[in-house]
Amino acid sequence: MVTVICISFSCGNDEVAEQSKLYQQIIKTEKGIVRGVEINATPDQIKQQESKRALMDESANYLEYEYEITEEAFVVVTYHFDEKGCSEISIDTYFDTPEKTTEVIAIYQKHFTAKYGKPIVEDNLNVWHNTDKTISVELDYLSQDDGEIMLTIYATD
Repeated sequence: MVTVICISFSCGNDEVAEQSKLYQQIIKTEKGIVRGVEINATPDQIKQQESKRALMDESANYLEYEYEITEEAFVVVTYHFDEKGCSEISIDTYFDTPEKTTEVIAIYQKHFTAKYGKPIVEDNLNVWHNTDKTISVELDYLSQDDGEIMLTIYATD
C-alpha cells in the first residue's frame, strides 16, 4: 500500500494579497493616471472617484482626502486646480515601518513604468513622462527610512 501525502504551501500568497490591497488603497485603479483621475479633471469628476467621508479640506482650487491604511499608516491625496482643471495630484504616504514604504515604492515603480516606461532615476527620485511630455510623475522617497513617500503628478504645459 502506498500513501501519498500532499502538502501545500502558500509561500508568497499573503505578501501578494497585501501588495494588492495596498495597490487598491493607493493607486486605486488602472483607469486614469492614478485613482481613476486624469490631469484636467474637474472637481466634480474627482469627487465621484474619491470617498466623501475621506474629504478633509476643500476650496475652489484644492481638494484634500485622507485615508487610513492601518492605525499607524495613512495616505493623503491632494488635487490642485487651475483654469484647465486638475493641474497636480499629490499622494503622500506615511507608514510605521520602512518595509511597508519599500513595498509601496515598488508598487509605484511597477505601475508608472508600465504606463510610461523606464523612469529617470536620481538620488531617491524617480521621474516619468508621458510620450508627449505634457505630464510628469515624480516619486520622491528621500524620507523612506522615516516611512514617508511623496508622489507628485503634474501638467507640464
